[in-house]
Amino acid sequence: MNRDAAMAQPAARRILALTVAPLPPLAGAPRALRYLPHVLTVAAAVLLFLAGWPQLENFDHLGAATAVAVAAADAAALVLALYAPGSACLGSLALCAATATQLHVTQWLWPAMLAHAGILLLLCLRVRARTTLLAWALTAAVTLALPTAGPGIPESPHHTYRNVALGIFTAAAVAGALLRSRREAHTEALRQATATADERARRTVLEERTRIARELHDVIAHHMSVISIQAQVATRQLKDPPPELLDSLAAIRGGAVEALGELRRVLALLRAEDTDDETPYTPQPTLAQLDQLTETVRATGTTLTTENTGTPRPLPPSVELSAYRITQEALSNALRHAPGAAVHIRLDYTSDTLTIQVTNTAPAHPTRPVPGAGHGLLGMRERTAMLGGQLTTQPGPGGSYTVTAVLPAAPAHQDQE
Repeated sequence: MNRDAAMAQPAARRILALTVAPLPPLAGAPRALRYLPHVLTVAAAVLLFLAGWPQLENFDHLGAATAVAVAAADAAALVLALYAPGSACLGSLALCAATATQLHVTQWLWPAMLAHAGILLLLCLRVRARTTLLAWALTAAVTLALPTAGPGIPESPHHTYRNVALGIFTAAAVAGALLRSRREAHTEALRQATATADERARRTVLEERTRIARELHDVIAHHMSVISIQAQVATRQLKDPPPELLDSLAAIRGGAVEALGELRRVLALLRAEDTDDETPYTPQPTLAQLDQLTETVRATGTTLTTENTGTPRPLPPSVELSAYRITQEALSNALRHAPGAAVHIRLDYTSDTLTIQVTNTAPAHPTRPVPGAGHGLLGMRERTAMLGGQLTTQPGPGGSYTVTAVLPAAPAHQDQE
């Protein structure tokens, strides 16, 4: 039976079912310290055996063999509590009862009392409040029933041992319950933080996809308008066109007008979310506006240099738009996370790709973590993936950082064809 199934049982069955529930390692601790509680428990059991055996023989007047057996059983029960706390608790109580009935021990012997306190602590670390209360009640019942074993050992007043034992057992149960509650609160806080981060990342991706879709609608709507106008103009420029050609051109124009209407309806729905956008229908930026962007960044006091390799040429509108947005986001990240750093932009044109590389040096002074870090990278990855390109981000020597995007970039006239 696994641990979750064991914890789901009712309190009485959970402690009586003798289930195995190993003590988990410390979460978040260094590897060398993850099993520190296990090591300390085993060490305490060894010390308890070595110190308890002479105590039972010399001061409680048990025989040598009996003293060794009782001390070993107490130590073994404490170690067993690491893996099966319910079994260890019941075994410790049974050992106490057997010792009382067979040897007329009328109170907890201190090695057994310390071992049972450790067992209660380990048990309450892994069970719910009702099970904790049940374990404590069983322990209290055995403690109160011990004097009925008749005159025997120890010879000290019963109420002194009883009160001390009950106090120790209560403290162990309460400490275990509090530690368990604290661990559960910490685990729940981590779960909530992870869920919040995942939700924030998901929302960022959805917002970026909506923005990309809105921008692409602008570009596609423009081209559909051009197709419709060209089809209408063609019917007027042809002399004596055959009816079949006129029907084809009319079908092309009708399909373009219908598609344009659908695009406008979808675009209106997307733009309805941007109620605070005062100029929602401004043309989408292209690499031609990159100089304006760099001048804006330089105005903040940032040292910014640009470099073009290859032969610059017009690219498909979707590539131009994504290239501009990726560069814009990379610059924003550099300003946000590396204030005072110098930035270099490199555009490399090849026959079929456009490579954008934005590199910033180390920040001029230490910076604090910025809330929402990494969300800009999500947007850049979405745009790159949409075009079938590749995006890489990597730290460089001396604290620098480089963002590289490789976009498929056929010439604009090929895209139109």
